[in-house]
Amino acid sequence: MLHSLTVSNIVLIERLTLSFEGGLTVLTGETGAGKSILLDALGLALGSRADFRLIREGADAAHVSAVFRLDASHPVWARLAEADIPPDEELILRRRLKADGKSSASINDVPVSAALLRKVGDTLVEIQGQFEGRGLLDTSTHITLLDRAAGHEDVLEKLESGWKNWLQAQRNLARAKQELEKARAEEEWLRDAVEQLDLLAPTAGEEAELSAERERLANVGRIGESLGVADDAIFGETGAQSTIGRALAALEKAAPYAGGILDEAKSALERADAELSEAGAAISGAGHALESDPGGFSLSMTGFTSFASRHASMIASRTGLSRFMPALRQISPVSRIQRARWQALPIMNGNGATITARSPKSWPPTGFARRRLWMRRSAPSCRR
Repeated sequence: MLHSLTVSNIVLIERLTLSFEGGLTVLTGETGAGKSILLDALGLALGSRADFRLIREGADAAHVSAVFRLDASHPVWARLAEADIPPDEELILRRRLKADGKSSASINDVPVSAALLRKVGDTLVEIQGQFEGRGLLDTSTHITLLDRAAGHEDVLEKLESGWKNWLQAQRNLARAKQELEKARAEEEWLRDAVEQLDLLAPTAGEEAELSAERERLANVGRIGESLGVADDAIFGETGAQSTIGRALAALEKAAPYAGGILDEAKSALERADAELSEAGAAISGAGHALESDPGGFSLSMTGFTSFASRHASMIASRTGLSRFMPALRQISPVSRIQRARWQALPIMNGNGATITARSPKSWPPTGFARRRLWMRRSAPSCRR
């Protein structure tokens, strides 16, 4: 299972790589030869407490790596999966101690905490020795050893599966509660929007018309100035109509002697004079319209302004009210909001009741497995 151990700058060892074959491996040597150093190095790779006195004198850092080759069914892979470390052909545990008092660990080149490295190491290697705080002297491992000896693996698997399902149910409940609160908040907003739109009672195209009218009134001074310039250009002393009148008078004066060659020019000038008169009338009408009382417009805009001000943030973010503004031109938003409103009610009432009924607190999925495991542990001689 342990394939190789690489040690660098640990006490007396500058660099050493050991490869292990199948079967029993025995390390022998006199006292002080370094046997315990190898065990200390292996312990570092397995997550034991960092002892910076192990760093070789004069070295900046010490490194240890242990390579394991494991079956796909080995329980360590399940523990690593919880830490989002995928299985591989080899499992490489690395530990680094720096002379400045810092340490780091990794599993298959993924940085991990020393606590996780220790949990993984406990799953891989059993170290027995004088005054060791591992193995049979570690009370935290006793229940696991007893369960294995009693053949409780099947019940433990069911208990673990039920526990994971229970945790997932808790997460689903929390997520469902968030969705429920969101649905309730949305339902309240939709109810308020429906009431406001009912009071507003918009007609097809009204929002666009009011926006155009507001734009016109905001620029009334500029429009009036332009109308004055246009009117002066047509009817002023040197305006277009006066100029055309002089031209037409000149042609009429010469017409009796021209033998008809000026008739087409006269007709064109007469048409131009008529068009200018029509343009002048239109300018005058526009001026009168501009001076009319905009009170009706102000009253019409009040509802839209009040409605928009209450949802200004939604309009700005193109959510909320802004999604209804285009629909105002088609006179269909009220029915849409009403449908959404009534669709939110069954979500709140029906699904909310279902979520409450299936709360993890009222549904202990591990109860049967826990009772069965308790009975087996209470009667170790029973195997079924």
